[in-house]
Amino acid sequence: MGFNDNKFSRSCKSTIFVVASASDCAEYSKPSGREYICTSGCSLAGLLGNLCLASYFIKKRETEATVVQTLGVISTYVVMLQLAMVKVMPLPQFIVTSVVVACGLIINFTQYFNLLHPSIWSFWGDFMTIAGVSTLLQLKYQFMVCCIGGTGAL
Repeated sequence: MGFNDNKFSRSCKSTIFVVASASDCAEYSKPSGREYICTSGCSLAGLLGNLCLASYFIKKRETEATVVQTLGVISTYVVMLQLAMVKVMPLPQFIVTSVVVACGLIINFTQYFNLLHPSIWSFWGDFMTIAGVSTLLQLKYQFMVCCIGGTGAL
């Protein structure tokens, strides 16, 4: 697959946007839904995975693994922030993602130092399980529709 291949350059637009200045991005039109799914959707799945694993390792009291997963959350969030800045990721989805990340990091931090009420920790675990599974299923469905095409009914 060559660098000038249209599919390759379309799928890598977000990477180009990440390093380009705002004035350079002005020449590009608003991305299609396909580009959103392929860039922001994959980042969102990774972000939720890191957040779930950080919560799991905090529960197991494994400091090193918790630090690694927390760094994964932060670095993936920075990528999503850049995608939102260049309008590849829609603002409402970015705001919801920001709230979940902020709450997740605060809850994980307070649980690590045993400052969190057990009922809140239990609710957070249930929330992350439901959010993770539902997001994964939604992303798989959107990706299948994106790749296969059609009416949206599988």
